[in-house]
Amino acid sequence: EKEVKRITIETVRESVKELPDKLAVCLDLYFFYDMSYTEICDVTEMPMNTVKSNIFRAKKLLKEKLSERL
Repeated sequence: EKEVKRITIETVRESVKELPDKLAVCLDLYFFYDMSYTEICDVTEMPMNTVKSNIFRAKKLLKEKLSERL
């Protein structure tokens, strides 16, 4: 069970690396660092709507990439 979890996390991280940088940064901060949209805005200096849009688009692309791998 631990091995499955490790492989899953590794696969997700590898797929995130394949995303365009601006999307990957926002998604990484949101999921792996548990930051709020406001915190991501502060760190990236992106407007709130851009951060929200980037996370939305990144989730969609990530879902597509993961479904290709399965």
